[in-house]
Amino acid sequence: MQSSLKYRLFWTWDWRMAWDRENVYDTGGLGGGQGIPPKGKENFLHDYQKAIDFMAEHGFNGIIVWGFLRDSHGGVEAARQLCDYGREKDVRVIPGVGINCYGGFYCEGDHEFNLNRWLAKHPELRAIDATGRPMQTAACPSKQETQDWNRRGMEWLLGTFQIGGLDLESGDVGLCHCEECRKRGSRDGAFSVEDMAMVLPPMMEIVHAHDPQLWTVCSSYDAYKEYVAKPPFMDTIPDYALITWPVASKNFGLAIVDRPPGAHNIGFIYYGHKANNTQHTLHLRDIQYLCKKAAEKEWEGMCIYGEQAAYFVNNRINYLALAEFSQHPEMSLEEFSRKHLVPLFGGDHSPEQALEEILSREAKAEA
Repeated sequence: MQSSLKYRLFWTWDWRMAWDRENVYDTGGLGGGQGIPPKGKENFLHDYQKAIDFMAEHGFNGIIVWGFLRDSHGGVEAARQLCDYGREKDVRVIPGVGINCYGGFYCEGDHEFNLNRWLAKHPELRAIDATGRPMQTAACPSKQETQDWNRRGMEWLLGTFQIGGLDLESGDVGLCHCEECRKRGSRDGAFSVEDMAMVLPPMMEIVHAHDPQLWTVCSSYDAYKEYVAKPPFMDTIPDYALITWPVASKNFGLAIVDRPPGAHNIGFIYYGHKANNTQHTLHLRDIQYLCKKAAEKEWEGMCIYGEQAAYFVNNRINYLALAEFSQHPEMSLEEFSRKHLVPLFGGDHSPEQALEEILSREAKAEA
């Protein structure tokens, strides 16, 4: 068994972040980055700085930031400050970039590399939905003009910020049904492994050529739930890519049964997320199991939603569990309780009592 998992990540959308104690409120929607975040530059930075402080203290080493660039929270200046702060704390800031989706390189605002602005100027490049109508916020992956724009956008991003890596996605909110896209394969479902195979590798090559030390992350979505077949995109994804695979949530279940086909595999724990109603629940035993199993099967990392603050007790325990068990997969629950749970109870519980109390609460929540 590996002694530890190398990659220990938070995954976040900027507008769902709730780490600033002075400005905690429900930010609304569940995914896709809809709407302008209600927080400006100062609170955007406070949220992420507080999360990074916690991560640095407990051994996390990368935070994926979707919504890295928006006019509403300071644009380029705020993003640079966030990168500087992450470097000071040895936590990599890893922007999320949608290739033909999710706003592109500049998530929201009046900028050359905001996808919606690009499509407004070039409506002929929009993706076509199943009814034949143009999609307002997604580009057709087959169009050469947009492929060229993506390359320019990637070069701009890498030349503008000192980032720790990139998290690349081709989108899971709808597919282009134009004639050329239909030739590649099925247009059923929310995402296309054929599109992933085509659009992601050229972007990864630009990143790797710029700096081979950057972490180039990409999502498998749920293309390999049971690890029984090799997804088509694996034929083109380069060996240096870090691929995230969903391993735990109320939707996917606990699914680590073997080592996936990627050269570098990271389990994405779908806990702490509003979409599956796990933002207020405990998952101590699951996280221990997943980290131990991942180490046994030679996975290299774990990622969890990190949008909810650690001063909520359930989130604190979940985060600490991932930090400890990813770095020490053989640690027992009793050892974890002695180190982390007893202090939560003010020291008036034994490790056994504290663990029993937490596991009892966890069981009640699952019932």
